[in-house]
Amino acid sequence: MHPAVIVEMDEFPLTLGGKTDRRALPPPRQLPRTADAPYEAARTPVEALLTDLLADALALQEVGIHDDFFEIGGNSLLAMDILAHLRGALRVDLPPTELFFENPTIAQLAEMVGGSSSDADTAAGPADSASTGTSSPGTAATRS
Repeated sequence: MHPAVIVEMDEFPLTLGGKTDRRALPPPRQLPRTADAPYEAARTPVEALLTDLLADALALQEVGIHDDFFEIGGNSLLAMDILAHLRGALRVDLPPTELFFENPTIAQLAEMVGGSSSDADTAAGPADSASTGTSSPGTAATRS
């Protein structure tokens, strides 16, 4: 496993017990976008969620909807972590091979989970209702 970002420091902040004080560590600096594809911003709420998840996971300033997940630094371990977040946020259950390996761009991923169609607001609904504490029947996309 490779770190997404390496931060050089003269010395680590320590707790009173002499251990590294993780809370006092500076946040990693986000890197500029390095993809070959021209940048295109998210068009739907699902694409916006996906670009935010990928930007956070890869420590990038921005991710375009046509950026290939693996070309911008993604790997299979990050794909599984992001898949877990997607399952919780969008209430979808899709095999990992269909998500990142067959559909490596945000636009393809959003289409796969139903976000590029007109029901994008419906697909994003369960995450919103979960944060407000209300329950609503969400959409669940399931593939075999």
